[in-house]
Amino acid sequence: MMGRTVTGSAGGRRKAKIAASPGHTESESSVNAALSSAPSPPLSPPSPPRPHRGVLVGDPSDAEFLSGQLCIIRSQLEYFCATPEDSAARQRKGGTLSPLAIGRVGLRCIHCAHIPSLDRPNGAVTYPKNIGLVNQAVRNWQRYHFSSCPYMPLGVKDQIKKCGRKHSGAASLQHWTRSCEHKGLVN
Repeated sequence: MMGRTVTGSAGGRRKAKIAASPGHTESESSVNAALSSAPSPPLSPPSPPRPHRGVLVGDPSDAEFLSGQLCIIRSQLEYFCATPEDSAARQRKGGTLSPLAIGRVGLRCIHCAHIPSLDRPNGAVTYPKNIGLVNQAVRNWQRYHFSSCPYMPLGVKDQIKKCGRKHSGAASLQHWTRSCEHKGLVN
């Protein structure tokens, strides 16, 4: 389960689990406020405002370590904290043995974030078990959701397709982990 590092008032860093205890009912706005408290450099060009704003997966340093295609793909995803609605929708859809913990960090398509949880297209949301699996979760999103997302602008889809699939290199896996840590995610 992934947690998040937050900065205290004295400027020191402390680790805090994102997964809430059973019965915890934090509102999405307070969870997202906690999630977005860590500084995150904006992407260029910045994404338009979204009602369910999480923390973008993409990072300005991506271009140093990742292929152009992966840079664009990462800018289409955001980290967010699961809400009670997300948990209920996941249980209704099935395919999981244990209930989704409120506050668990997940990845979702920025173009589908405004759609109610139960109505989102398949593959729009995933919950990696640890930061070492974020890379694979993004690849799965690319494989299962990208081409079928009805909300993604065609220009973005065309841009990703034009880049073609290229190997990012050995340093890319380390970059994925460092990027997660930079955004405050911890195992």
